[in-house]
Amino acid sequence: MLRRAYNFPSSAAGIAAIEAIPEGAAVDVQRIGPAFEPGEGGAQRPGWFCNIDWAAAEPVDWVEHRIPSEDAPNWWTGVPRVPATEEALGAYRQAINAHVQSVAQSRNYNGAATCASYVTDPNPAWAAEAQAFVAWRSAVYQHTFAALAAVQAGEMEPPAVEAFIASLPVIEWPA
Repeated sequence: MLRRAYNFPSSAAGIAAIEAIPEGAAVDVQRIGPAFEPGEGGAQRPGWFCNIDWAAAEPVDWVEHRIPSEDAPNWWTGVPRVPATEEALGAYRQAINAHVQSVAQSRNYNGAATCASYVTDPNPAWAAEAQAFVAWRSAVYQHTFAALAAVQAGEMEPPAVEAFIASLPVIEWPA
C-alpha cells in the first residue's frame, strides 16, 4: 500500500478525480477538503486536499497533484515522512545492530565483528560461516538503505521498527 497526499485547484476537480478512480485501485480515500493553517484563526491554504492509500502504484495522472514531502507543511499528516529526528533514526539503528549481533551470537561468536574476522580463517567451517555472515550482513544493510531511500522519496511510510526487523533478509548458514 502506498499513501499519498494531493492538492487540487478546487473541490470539483478533486471530487471528479476521486470518482474516476478505477474500482480496486484505491484502498482508502480521505476527503479532507479545504485546509487551514494551524493555530487560532489560521488562514485557509489554497486548494482542496485529499489522501489516497493506493493498492499498488500511483496512477500517472495523479502525480501532478501530489504534495511532495519537502513542500508539505509540518501539520500535514497525509504526507509520508522520514523519522527525521536522530532519536527516531537511532531506534532503527539500535534494533538493526542488535539483530545483527544476535545472529552472530546464535552461532557462539562474541558478536558481528568476531564472526566476520573468521572470513579467512584456515578452519574451513569457520571461514564458511564468516563468509555467509558477511554476505548476509551486506544484504541487511542494502535492504536497510533501500528502505530508507524509499521512505525519503515518499514511496512508503516508515514501518514500525519491529516490522522492519522482521522484513530483513534471513541468513542461510552453511551446512
